[in-house]
Amino acid sequence: MSNSQLSAQKFDKLGTSIVRRANNDGSINIIAPFIKTLSNSIDGLNLRDEARKEKPMMIADIAHYLCVAHGKHPGIIEHAMSKIVEDCSREWLVRAADGFTRERIYLTELTVVAGPITRISGQDETDMLIVNQSKHYKMLASSDRKGCSIGAAAAFIMDWHHIRHLMDILALQLNITVPSNTLPAADETARMINEYATSENITRAINFGADQILSQQRAFWNLIKARATSRNAA
Repeated sequence: MSNSQLSAQKFDKLGTSIVRRANNDGSINIIAPFIKTLSNSIDGLNLRDEARKEKPMMIADIAHYLCVAHGKHPGIIEHAMSKIVEDCSREWLVRAADGFTRERIYLTELTVVAGPITRISGQDETDMLIVNQSKHYKMLASSDRKGCSIGAAAAFIMDWHHIRHLMDILALQLNITVPSNTLPAADETARMINEYATSENITRAINFGADQILSQQRAFWNLIKARATSRNAA
């Protein structure tokens, strides 16, 4: 096998790697307890009094802070679109932007119906941290380093599929109709990344953008988890 064939084969694995990391290293493990608690109440399993009281506050927290972090336009996808001109990613970006416009509408509805959050100790610090996170999202998605923006956007969309599962559970709790998810699927995202990654430098930048977005997502959910822990300890 020639060096060029080996290089192409290596880049072809990148898209699968980005999807796999989003499936393992993003929000999924941190939101799992939220999904379990809320799914149990949907399935009719009895919750302890503490859990029953916590449920509406948990729902309000998740909806409210997701809206703060990702409910505004422009977001990660739009910032990435402003930096990416390659044809191989254009269709994916248009579909992602259109799909996420629908997600914002859905998220806004969840936030309105869920109602206000409960103020607790450290509220202002949490608010400031999540607002500041939005600046980090923008910085990564609008990076001038070729590959960083598309890596950030791809990892975010793949991670959002897991968040969407949690949003759908919130919708069932709030008697809201669950809309179709029109975001690009994993195979489309992997294929787009493979076409975009044409050099070692671009590959490194894609990996960096993806890893940093997933890190920011974990930090976001850890803040939501900390609020739940603080309420339970009060």
